Amino acid sequence: MSATKEDLALILQMEMAYRPSKEAKAFCWSAAVEGENAGPRFWEKHGLDSDERLYVNAYATYFEMFALAWQRGLIDQELIFDWVPAEIAWERVGPVLVATRELLGHAGLWTGFEALAAAEAALETEGGSNTGDTLDGPVAAPAHHQVVFENDHVRILDTRIPAGEAAPLHTHLTPHVMIIRSGSHFVRRDEGGSALLDTRARDGFAMPSYLWSDGTPAHTLENTGTDDLELWSVELKGQNRG
Repeated sequence: MSATKEDLALILQMEMAYRPSKEAKAFCWSAAVEGENAGPRFWEKHGLDSDERLYVNAYATYFEMFALAWQRGLIDQELIFDWVPAEIAWERVGPVLVATRELLGHAGLWTGFEALAAAEAALETEGGSNTGDTLDGPVAAPAHHQVVFENDHVRILDTRIPAGEAAPLHTHLTPHVMIIRSGSHFVRRDEGGSALLDTRARDGFAMPSYLWSDGTPAHTLENTGTDDLELWSVELKGQNRG
């Protein structure tokens, strides 16, 4: 995919719609979100209904909306990366946003912004992910994928999707075996939102304990069951699905 006039037009529309105020940007680049003022300490000084919280929320919403467009493949990736400085912005306000996520008990809050920042960082760091793909699970959906082990031969991911939640658009391009610890039903959708697999449509479906995959292209995964979906994926390096 290469940038088009439509991509640029959509970016300009989003810029006008979600661009934070000068006051919000100034606050997010002030000492108020630095060092000991960041993270949980921020909420000790500023309540959820404060102007300071609204400034951070407006600033983060700008990046979250661009991240949503990126994850859905609506705008050329290179153009978004050139336009939106998500990596450096996350370094500024990320600790406050993570603290907000923990305070509200909402694991999916601001994960798009975080994923966009991680994807930009991965492009700048040679070997930033073992696939070289900016939609790689731990990069594009970090709230649901954690690397728990990695060496020159394998990488092991711990995947957790609570009941009722969905992992945003991501890939698993490397051949891998999945060891499923819990879960009952899920819907896998392609990048356009069309359902590829809905286990609820299969009579008598039972979640297997083990699965093999040659690699999975861009998809979202919604946990439609009553149990948290938890699994380990053991990926074989050097055999990416292209």
